[in-house]
Amino acid sequence: MEQEMTVLNIDELPKQFDVDESELPNIVSGAFQELINYDNEVKNAIDLADKALETADYAKSKPTGWFQKAEAIQALQSFSCDSAQALSAQAKAHEISFKFLTRLTEITKYLFGLGISNLALNRSIVRELELRLSNASAEELSELAKKEILNVIRELKAQEDILIKLDKLSKKIKCVHDENVRLNKQLEEFIEVDKHYEEKLQRIDESVKRFTEELKALVETDRQHNEFHESIAKKEDENTKELIEVKNEYSLSLAAITRKIKGLYTIAVIGFLLGVVALVLTFFN
Repeated sequence: MEQEMTVLNIDELPKQFDVDESELPNIVSGAFQELINYDNEVKNAIDLADKALETADYAKSKPTGWFQKAEAIQALQSFSCDSAQALSAQAKAHEISFKFLTRLTEITKYLFGLGISNLALNRSIVRELELRLSNASAEELSELAKKEILNVIRELKAQEDILIKLDKLSKKIKCVHDENVRLNKQLEEFIEVDKHYEEKLQRIDESVKRFTEELKALVETDRQHNEFHESIAKKEDENTKELIEVKNEYSLSLAAITRKIKGLYTIAVIGFLLGVVALVLTFFN
């Protein structure tokens, strides 16, 4: 009679290995229970097949003499029936064994995939598997299943070093990323400061250009003023020279007029004296 099984349905487990660490004991326990149930069914099927073969062999060994014809016929019929049962039991045992191996592969594959998803789950699964294996004799887990579980443990422990390195690398990458973010932020701040100073320098440059233009205008104005002053000075010199010349001419003219006046005065005095003399002479005559 076949034993009723309680199985762990792998299809119902999380496909992306996104499980909480607290769920691991139940997951591992369910996996072990399914393997134990399959083991038990395989053993039962093998026992049934062995019993059927023993019955068939016993029927086959019955004597088939002339006087034992009826018993031989009955034994032959029993042998045929037992052989059919043995073949059926063997086929069932093979079917269950194949299903057991398939489920064993699926379960170990899932546990391995779950273990390599992150370091914490890896260590927890290894711990749970080792704990279950320590009680494997009481749970009557088959040697094949134990061997596969041990392989999973060894592979997970080998993966632990890789996960540790990946975790360190991930932390380094995060540090580098954070540093890049910080540097990018500083670079953006520097760009803003540089932009501010560039605008300020541009304004200063415009002010310098404007001041230069104004200075050029002042220089031009100063040049014009200098030319104007030079022109005035030149005119003043010319006027001074003309004034000196006029003054000289005036002095010369004044001297000539003075001489003329003095000559005329002398002549007048002489004429007056001559008139007086003539008058006196006339008076005395």
